[in-house]
Amino acid sequence: MGWLSPAGLELVSAANPAVRAYNDIAGLQVLSQSPQPVFCRVQATAIAGKNGDAIAAHVREAFSHHADPDERSLLACEMYAASHFMPSEDSRFLMLMIAVEALIEAGTRSAAQVEAIDGLVEHLASLSLPEEERRSLTQTIAGLKTESINSAGKRLAATLGDRTYAGKSPKRFFRDCYDARSDLVHGNLGRPGTETIRGLVGPLEHFVRDLVLERNGFQPRGD
Repeated sequence: MGWLSPAGLELVSAANPAVRAYNDIAGLQVLSQSPQPVFCRVQATAIAGKNGDAIAAHVREAFSHHADPDERSLLACEMYAASHFMPSEDSRFLMLMIAVEALIEAGTRSAAQVEAIDGLVEHLASLSLPEEERRSLTQTIAGLKTESINSAGKRLAATLGDRTYAGKSPKRFFRDCYDARSDLVHGNLGRPGTETIRGLVGPLEHFVRDLVLERNGFQPRGD
């Protein structure tokens, strides 16, 4: 089932001022009775043909690289494939973000930052806190020695050079996707809308593909 864009819905409504067009979505909708709501959806049956010679050429090219993907690449590919069977835009987006995070390898912060964190740990040891609380806080603060997923993800995105995704640099695109991912999984009431997620999913698929290609010695393609 397909959806009509806002412009498409406006065209349907404009054709008959007595009605208001809405996409026919699965789930509960609360709508005004006036104008009378009408529900739209697009359904089509199609067969996509593939050029056998082109597929064979791609297979020969891939085989010639003698790629030996590591566990991170294989996990990312598994999540990438699974994303095509998700029931909603949100779940597909999150599965693709899991694929990106599977490729992220967080490094250690700078020596100055690590020294500052060690100082905080030492100060914590001098405080009169219950042992369990002190141990929990110490583990949390010591964990800051490893860079954040956000920072490590931007560093990974930078490996894609000057390619663009949704018209943005790889680092900017990752940041926007990571912000949307955080809003979705952490219950932010200002979560991104359907149109925002839909605008990210397609480019994110290309982004994941290119990260895996880059990691395994192939040439990414960008938008």
